[in-house]
Amino acid sequence: MTAAALSPREMKRRRKMGADYVAPSPYSVGNALTKGDVFTKLSAVVFGLGNIVRKQYVKGVALLALEIAFFVFLFTNGITCLSKLPSLGDQKQGKVLVDGFWEYTQGDNSVVILLYGVCTGADSQCIRVPESVESAAQVLSSHDLPVWPHIEVADIVRDAARVCVDEGMFVPARTLSVAVARMNDGEGDNIDVIQAQFLRSLSA
Repeated sequence: MTAAALSPREMKRRRKMGADYVAPSPYSVGNALTKGDVFTKLSAVVFGLGNIVRKQYVKGVALLALEIAFFVFLFTNGITCLSKLPSLGDQKQGKVLVDGFWEYTQGDNSVVILLYGVCTGADSQCIRVPESVESAAQVLSSHDLPVWPHIEVADIVRDAARVCVDEGMFVPARTLSVAVARMNDGEGDNIDVIQAQFLRSLSA
């Protein structure tokens, strides 16, 4: 891509990065939709159509199968999870008396609804969902978001432990102190000397 074809934003990036600058690929979605033929444009709706027309059958069928699988998931579970995402479920756990015995009815699992709702929304926007803890940490770090254990909750839990000690609630204070120690450590279960003395005083 020549300098004349670069946008003002890309020209600014080019001047800033210097020799490390890499020009954007001309094979973008925008160019495909504006300059591609009718089959290329229809591929935005029917995945793999352009590949199948050009006899790239394996790639085309694979893309089409992925689109079909997504819509199957969307209409079987995705829409339901998306509709429950704002409230994280409306069915409460309860119990019903049947033949003299209590039977418990399971309520909506807010964690599962949240995960499926986020994954459905990400898939619909073609956003890759992290598949491991390491990849999730990289995504959070790239957006300047705190990653465990370096988060603000450690200070909050530490203050809660001190309040529990002041109020004479030593059992929850010990639990919170252990949690803070593990948050600060991050890599293992080691606890520094001050924390160890504090925990021993709570256990006495």
